[in-house]
Amino acid sequence: MATMLKPVRRRLKPDERRAAILSAAGDVLLHDGIGALTLRHLAQRLGVAPGLVNHYFPEIEALAAEAFAMIAEAEVITLFAAATAMATPVAQVARLVADLLDPQRRAVSLLWLDAWQASRNRAQLRAAVIVAMDLWQDQLCALIARGGFAAPDPAVSATRILALIDGLSIQAVIDAPDAPGHAVARGMVIEGVQRELGIVLDLV
Repeated sequence: MATMLKPVRRRLKPDERRAAILSAAGDVLLHDGIGALTLRHLAQRLGVAPGLVNHYFPEIEALAAEAFAMIAEAEVITLFAAATAMATPVAQVARLVADLLDPQRRAVSLLWLDAWQASRNRAQLRAAVIVAMDLWQDQLCALIARGGFAAPDPAVSATRILALIDGLSIQAVIDAPDAPGHAVARGMVIEGVQRELGIVLDLV
Protein backbone atom coordinates (compact mmCIF):
# COMPACT_ATOMS: atom_id res chain seq x y z
CA MET A 1 0.00 0.00 0.00
CA ALA A 2 1.44 3.34 -1.04
CA THR A 3 2.27 5.76 1.75
CA MET A 4 0.70 9.21 1.44
CA LEU A 5 3.26 11.88 2.21
CA LYS A 6 2.19 15.27 3.47
CA PRO A 7 3.47 18.12 1.33
CA VAL A 8 6.20 20.03 3.12
CA ARG A 9 5.23 23.63 3.69
CA ARG A 10 7.97 26.01 2.61
CA ARG A 11 9.30 28.09 5.46
CA LEU A 12 8.71 31.74 4.66
CA LYS A 13 11.51 34.23 4.89
CA PRO A 14 10.99 37.02 7.45
CA ASP A 15 10.04 39.61 4.82
CA GLU A 16 7.66 37.15 3.16
CA ARG A 17 6.06 36.26 6.48
CA ARG A 18 5.60 39.91 7.37
CA ALA A 19 4.07 40.62 3.96
CA ALA A 20 1.70 37.65 4.34
CA ILE A 21 0.53 38.88 7.75
CA LEU A 22 0.03 42.41 6.42
CA SER A 23 -1.93 41.10 3.44
CA ALA A 24 -4.15 38.97 5.67
CA ALA A 25 -4.75 41.98 7.92
CA GLY A 26 -5.82 43.97 4.88
CA ASP A 27 -8.32 41.25 3.97
CA VAL A 28 -9.78 41.40 7.48
CA LEU A 29 -10.15 45.17 7.24
CA LEU A 30 -11.91 44.98 3.88
CA HIS A 31 -14.25 42.09 4.68
CA ASP A 32 -14.85 42.28 8.42
CA GLY A 33 -13.93 45.82 9.48
CA ILE A 34 -11.18 47.36 11.55
CA GLY A 35 -12.73 46.26 14.83
CA ALA A 36 -12.44 42.61 13.75
CA LEU A 37 -8.66 42.80 13.47
CA THR A 38 -7.36 41.01 16.55
CA LEU A 39 -4.27 38.94 17.16
CA ARG A 40 -6.28 35.74 17.60
CA HIS A 41 -8.51 36.34 14.57
CA LEU A 42 -5.54 37.02 12.33
CA ALA A 43 -3.57 34.02 13.61
CA GLN A 44 -6.54 31.73 12.94
CA ARG A 45 -6.92 33.15 9.46
CA LEU A 46 -3.26 32.48 8.72
CA GLY A 47 -3.18 29.10 10.45
CA VAL A 48 -0.30 30.09 12.72
CA ALA A 49 0.24 30.65 16.42
CA PRO A 50 -0.69 34.11 17.78
CA GLY A 51 2.88 34.47 19.00
CA LEU A 52 4.15 34.45 15.41
CA VAL A 53 1.93 37.36 14.46
CA ASN A 54 2.93 39.18 17.62
CA HIS A 55 6.60 38.68 16.75
CA TYR A 56 6.22 40.67 13.52
CA PHE A 57 3.59 43.10 14.75
CA PRO A 58 3.77 43.62 18.54
CA GLU A 59 1.03 46.27 18.36
CA ILE A 60 -2.28 45.46 16.69
CA GLU A 61 -2.95 49.20 16.36
CA ALA A 62 0.20 49.66 14.30
CA LEU A 63 -0.78 46.70 12.12
CA ALA A 64 -4.26 48.14 11.51
CA ALA A 65 -2.76 51.49 10.53
CA GLU A 66 -0.21 49.93 8.18
CA ALA A 67 -2.80 47.64 6.58
CA PHE A 68 -5.15 50.56 5.97
CA ALA A 69 -2.30 52.64 4.53
CA MET A 70 -1.36 49.77 2.21
CA ILE A 71 -4.92 49.46 0.87
CA ALA A 72 -5.43 53.21 0.50
CA GLU A 73 -2.13 53.79 -1.29
CA ALA A 74 -2.67 50.83 -3.63
CA GLU A 75 -6.09 52.20 -4.56
CA VAL A 76 -4.71 55.64 -5.38
CA ILE A 77 -1.88 54.18 -7.48
CA THR A 78 -4.25 51.90 -9.39
CA LEU A 79 -6.96 54.47 -10.05
CA PHE A 80 -4.67 57.29 -11.14
CA ALA A 81 -2.54 55.00 -13.30
CA ALA A 82 -5.70 53.96 -15.16
CA ALA A 83 -6.86 57.57 -15.44
CA THR A 84 -3.61 59.05 -16.70
CA ALA A 85 -3.35 56.32 -19.34
CA MET A 86 -6.29 57.95 -21.15
CA ALA A 87 -5.56 60.19 -24.11
CA THR A 88 -7.16 63.50 -23.07
CA PRO A 89 -7.66 65.35 -19.77
CA VAL A 90 -11.45 64.98 -20.01
CA ALA A 91 -11.08 61.26 -20.67
CA GLN A 92 -8.76 61.00 -17.67
CA VAL A 93 -11.34 62.60 -15.38
CA ALA A 94 -14.09 60.47 -16.87
CA ARG A 95 -12.12 57.28 -16.23
CA LEU A 96 -11.35 58.30 -12.66
CA VAL A 97 -14.97 59.18 -11.90
CA ALA A 98 -16.25 55.99 -13.53
CA ASP A 99 -13.88 53.89 -11.45
CA LEU A 100 -14.83 55.74 -8.27
CA LEU A 101 -18.52 55.13 -8.99
CA ASP A 102 -17.97 51.42 -9.70
CA PRO A 103 -20.06 49.30 -7.26
CA GLN A 104 -17.05 46.97 -6.99
CA ARG A 105 -15.41 49.69 -4.89
CA ARG A 106 -18.02 49.35 -2.13
CA ALA A 107 -15.70 47.42 0.22
CA VAL A 108 -13.09 50.17 0.06
CA SER A 109 -15.75 52.83 0.62
CA LEU A 110 -16.93 50.99 3.72
CA LEU A 111 -13.35 50.70 4.95
CA TRP A 112 -12.85 54.45 4.60
CA LEU A 113 -15.95 55.12 6.69
CA ASP A 114 -14.77 52.60 9.25
CA ALA A 115 -11.34 54.22 9.36
CA TRP A 116 -12.71 57.74 9.79
CA GLN A 117 -14.81 56.62 12.72
CA ALA A 118 -12.17 54.41 14.34
CA SER A 119 -9.39 56.98 13.94
CA ARG A 120 -11.15 59.20 16.45
CA ASN A 121 -9.58 57.17 19.25
CA ARG A 122 -6.65 55.54 17.44
CA ALA A 123 -3.71 57.86 16.92
CA GLN A 124 -1.74 55.63 14.56
CA LEU A 125 -4.75 54.94 12.37
CA ARG A 126 -5.61 58.64 12.35
CA ALA A 127 -2.12 59.45 11.09
CA ALA A 128 -2.49 56.87 8.30
CA VAL A 129 -5.89 58.27 7.33
CA ILE A 130 -4.52 61.80 7.13
CA VAL A 131 -1.63 60.68 4.93
CA ALA A 132 -4.02 58.80 2.64
CA MET A 133 -6.37 61.79 2.36
CA ASP A 134 -3.43 64.07 1.56
CA LEU A 135 -2.31 61.63 -1.14
CA TRP A 136 -5.76 61.72 -2.73
CA GLN A 137 -5.79 65.51 -2.56
CA ASP A 138 -2.32 65.84 -4.11
CA GLN A 139 -2.97 63.37 -6.94
CA LEU A 140 -6.33 64.83 -7.89
CA CYS A 141 -5.03 68.40 -7.65
CA ALA A 142 -2.14 67.49 -9.99
CA LEU A 143 -4.49 65.83 -12.49
CA ILE A 144 -6.74 68.91 -12.55
CA ALA A 145 -3.80 71.30 -12.86
CA ARG A 146 -2.35 69.37 -15.82
CA GLY A 147 -5.71 69.28 -17.56
CA GLY A 148 -6.14 73.00 -18.02
CA PHE A 149 -9.75 72.92 -16.88
CA ALA A 150 -11.88 75.92 -15.99
CA ALA A 151 -10.82 75.63 -12.38
CA PRO A 152 -9.03 78.73 -11.01
CA ASP A 153 -7.73 76.84 -7.99
CA PRO A 154 -7.08 73.11 -8.63
CA ALA A 155 -6.60 72.44 -4.93
CA VAL A 156 -10.02 73.86 -4.06
CA SER A 157 -11.65 71.93 -6.90
CA ALA A 158 -9.96 68.72 -5.74
CA THR A 159 -11.26 69.26 -2.21
CA ARG A 160 -14.81 69.83 -3.41
CA ILE A 161 -14.78 66.78 -5.68
CA LEU A 162 -13.38 64.55 -2.94
CA ALA A 163 -16.11 65.79 -0.60
CA LEU A 164 -18.67 64.56 -3.15
CA ILE A 165 -16.92 61.19 -3.37
CA ASP A 166 -16.88 60.91 0.41
CA GLY A 167 -20.61 61.53 0.42
CA LEU A 168 -21.05 58.65 -2.00
CA SER A 169 -19.11 56.46 0.43
CA ILE A 170 -21.69 57.23 3.10
CA GLN A 171 -24.47 56.31 0.66
CA ALA A 172 -22.71 53.00 0.00
CA VAL A 173 -23.35 52.04 3.62
CA ILE A 174 -27.02 52.97 3.54
CA ASP A 175 -28.08 51.67 0.13
CA ALA A 176 -27.30 48.81 -2.20
CA PRO A 177 -25.61 49.89 -5.47
CA ASP A 178 -28.92 49.55 -7.34
CA ALA A 179 -30.98 51.49 -4.79
CA PRO A 180 -32.56 54.84 -5.82
CA GLY A 181 -30.60 56.78 -3.21
CA HIS A 182 -27.31 55.47 -4.55
CA ALA A 183 -28.29 56.53 -8.07
CA VAL A 184 -29.06 60.03 -6.81
CA ALA A 185 -25.66 60.26 -5.12
CA ARG A 186 -23.92 59.06 -8.30
CA GLY A 187 -25.69 61.77 -10.27
CA MET A 188 -24.62 64.40 -7.76
CA VAL A 189 -20.98 63.32 -8.11
CA ILE A 190 -21.08 63.47 -11.92
CA GLU A 191 -22.88 66.81 -11.99
CA GLY A 192 -20.56 68.24 -9.36
CA VAL A 193 -17.41 67.25 -11.23
CA GLN A 194 -18.77 68.64 -14.50
CA ARG A 195 -19.70 71.92 -12.86
CA GLU A 196 -16.41 72.20 -10.98
CA LEU A 197 -14.22 71.62 -14.04
CA GLY A 198 -16.43 73.05 -16.75
CA ILE A 199 -16.61 69.81 -18.74
CA VAL A 200 -19.15 67.25 -19.88
CA LEU A 201 -18.60 63.62 -18.91
CA ASP A 202 -20.07 60.83 -21.01
CA LEU A 203 -21.16 58.76 -18.04
CA VAL A 204 -24.48 57.14 -17.17
